[in-house]
Amino acid sequence: MTLATSDSTALIESGVESVDIDINTDLCIGTGRCVLTAPKVFTQNDDGVSSLIEDADPVADEKLVHEAAAFCPVQAIKVSADSTLS
Repeated sequence: MTLATSDSTALIESGVESVDIDINTDLCIGTGRCVLTAPKVFTQNDDGVSSLIEDADPVADEKLVHEAAAFCPVQAIKVSADSTLS
């Protein structure tokens, strides 16, 4: 597994699948729904803005990550999965 982060984006690769998560921190209003839905992947900073847990494995929790994005009331989380890595 490789984790590359820059501000609010992480790309996790695990041989056959990757999950790309982008959190628009300007849109985030800090409801915490993502943290409640996928607590092994998302956290909140002191201001309540969502961020990614550094050692998270979104591939393992892919379904919950997609649910967290869907539950975000301002659609601040974008998720894409790729199962065709080269």
